[in-house]
Amino acid sequence: MVHKSKKQFELAEQAYRQLLAIEVQQKNKAAEANTLSELSNLYDNMGRLEDAVVFCRQAIDIYVKLKDLKNEGSARNNLANTLIKLHRYD
Repeated sequence: MVHKSKKQFELAEQAYRQLLAIEVQQKNKAAEANTLSELSNLYDNMGRLEDAVVFCRQAIDIYVKLKDLKNEGSARNNLANTLIKLHRYD
Protein backbone atom coordinates (compact mmCIF):
# COMPACT_ATOMS: atom_id res chain seq x y z
CA MET A 1 0.00 0.00 0.00
CA VAL A 2 2.98 2.29 0.59
CA HIS A 3 4.10 1.90 -3.01
CA LYS A 4 0.56 2.49 -4.24
CA SER A 5 0.20 5.69 -2.21
CA LYS A 6 3.49 6.96 -3.68
CA LYS A 7 2.27 6.05 -7.18
CA GLN A 8 4.99 3.42 -7.53
CA PHE A 9 2.55 1.17 -9.32
CA GLU A 10 4.98 -1.44 -10.63
CA LEU A 11 6.48 -1.98 -7.18
CA ALA A 12 2.99 -2.15 -5.68
CA GLU A 13 1.98 -4.75 -8.25
CA GLN A 14 5.03 -6.89 -7.44
CA ALA A 15 4.32 -6.69 -3.72
CA TYR A 16 0.64 -7.56 -4.13
CA ARG A 17 1.46 -10.50 -6.41
CA GLN A 18 4.01 -11.84 -3.92
CA LEU A 19 1.47 -11.47 -1.13
CA LEU A 20 -1.17 -13.21 -3.23
CA ALA A 21 1.14 -16.18 -3.85
CA ILE A 22 1.73 -16.55 -0.11
CA GLU A 23 -2.00 -16.35 0.65
CA VAL A 24 -2.82 -18.97 -1.99
CA GLN A 25 -0.08 -21.24 -0.63
CA GLN A 26 -1.45 -20.83 2.91
CA LYS A 27 -5.03 -21.33 1.66
CA ASN A 28 -6.15 -18.11 3.34
CA LYS A 29 -9.18 -17.37 1.17
CA ALA A 30 -10.26 -14.17 2.95
CA ALA A 31 -6.81 -12.63 2.59
CA GLU A 32 -6.60 -13.86 -1.00
CA ALA A 33 -9.87 -12.13 -1.87
CA ASN A 34 -8.72 -8.91 -0.22
CA THR A 35 -5.46 -8.91 -2.16
CA LEU A 36 -7.27 -9.64 -5.42
CA SER A 37 -9.51 -6.68 -4.67
CA GLU A 38 -6.49 -4.48 -3.95
CA LEU A 39 -4.87 -5.59 -7.22
CA SER A 40 -8.08 -4.74 -9.02
CA ASN A 41 -8.06 -1.25 -7.51
CA LEU A 42 -4.39 -0.83 -8.41
CA TYR A 43 -5.02 -1.82 -12.02
CA ASP A 44 -7.95 0.56 -12.17
CA ASN A 45 -5.66 3.37 -10.98
CA MET A 46 -3.08 2.36 -13.60
CA GLY A 47 -5.68 2.46 -16.36
CA ARG A 48 -5.46 -1.31 -16.87
CA LEU A 49 -9.22 -1.62 -16.72
CA GLU A 50 -9.59 -5.09 -18.25
CA ASP A 51 -7.11 -6.48 -15.71
CA ALA A 52 -9.04 -4.70 -12.96
CA VAL A 53 -12.24 -6.43 -14.07
CA VAL A 54 -10.62 -9.88 -14.06
CA PHE A 55 -9.17 -9.55 -10.58
CA CYS A 56 -12.30 -7.97 -9.16
CA ARG A 57 -14.45 -10.83 -10.45
CA GLN A 58 -12.07 -13.33 -8.86
CA ALA A 59 -12.34 -11.50 -5.53
CA ILE A 60 -16.14 -11.45 -5.79
CA ASP A 61 -16.25 -15.21 -6.42
CA ILE A 62 -14.30 -15.82 -3.22
CA TYR A 63 -16.37 -13.36 -1.19
CA VAL A 64 -19.53 -15.15 -2.34
CA LYS A 65 -18.12 -18.53 -1.23
CA LEU A 66 -17.12 -17.01 2.12
CA LYS A 67 -20.56 -15.36 2.47
CA ASP A 68 -18.76 -12.06 3.12
CA LEU A 69 -21.57 -9.74 2.07
CA LYS A 70 -19.82 -6.51 3.08
CA ASN A 71 -16.71 -7.08 0.99
CA GLU A 72 -18.71 -8.68 -1.81
CA GLY A 73 -20.84 -5.55 -2.03
CA SER A 74 -17.81 -3.29 -2.01
CA ALA A 75 -16.11 -5.34 -4.73
CA ARG A 76 -19.27 -5.36 -6.86
CA ASN A 77 -19.45 -1.58 -6.56
CA ASN A 78 -15.83 -1.29 -7.69
CA LEU A 79 -16.52 -3.68 -10.56
CA ALA A 80 -19.51 -1.61 -11.67
CA ASN A 81 -17.43 1.58 -11.63
CA THR A 82 -14.72 -0.03 -13.75
CA LEU A 83 -17.24 -1.46 -16.21
CA ILE A 84 -18.80 1.99 -16.57
CA LYS A 85 -15.35 3.38 -17.47
CA LEU A 86 -15.17 0.68 -20.15
CA HIS A 87 -18.68 1.61 -21.42
CA ARG A 88 -19.76 -1.96 -20.72
CA TYR A 89 -23.23 -1.39 -19.40
CA ASP A 90 -24.49 -4.93 -19.97
